[in-house]
Amino acid sequence: MAANQPREEEQEHLVDVHGATTVHDRIREAMIEGTLAPGSRLKIQELAHRFDTSSNPIREALQRLQGEGLVQINHNQGAFVRPIDEQFVRNVYELLGLIEPYLVRRFVEFALPEEVEKLARLIDRFEEHNFGDTQTYRSLDTEIHGLTYQRHYNKQAIDLWKQKRILVGLLGRRYAIGQVRRKAILREHRMLLEAVRQQDAEQAAHVVEQHVKGSAVHFIELLRADLPR
Repeated sequence: MAANQPREEEQEHLVDVHGATTVHDRIREAMIEGTLAPGSRLKIQELAHRFDTSSNPIREALQRLQGEGLVQINHNQGAFVRPIDEQFVRNVYELLGLIEPYLVRRFVEFALPEEVEKLARLIDRFEEHNFGDTQTYRSLDTEIHGLTYQRHYNKQAIDLWKQKRILVGLLGRRYAIGQVRRKAILREHRMLLEAVRQQDAEQAAHVVEQHVKGSAVHFIELLRADLPR
């Protein structure tokens, strides 16, 4: 990451002159919602006109979106919207399945007592909320996992986790989480807390890995059910 580039949490709160989210966020939103259709060509001038900006922010946004896997750039043919298909979702979750166990091990080894208690309070709040609305659920879930990763020394790994986590959250907005998966999420959070309290880094890593795998399987099942027959 370049020294003058904002980190993901800062990027998500930047606004343009119209008070809207960044050009990058608006293009990404259009891709995920399908208003920029999978496979469609992304022309700089057309996008600049559509999003009421100049060409440079569009170029920068497309480069970032290529890094996130949402845009394919062919130097001879230009940029295209990448289809959000099963393989794409699987790849994103596989990355999370590698990163999150790596990050959580260090938290278990170095967590302060007050951090462990904060984790317990967050999990209590998550259970009390009981999937009441998608925005609050995802916010609490991200806060739970973010707490266990935020002090890791590998900032590039944290930035990559945040990027993929945001992407998964955006992709998942169109689906409701099934009851079986909801029960599994609650159980896995409790298992994570117990592993942290026992200072068992390997168990915590195992729980997080299974947590990610379970979410991936559920998401892909929902995606398959949503595909045209």
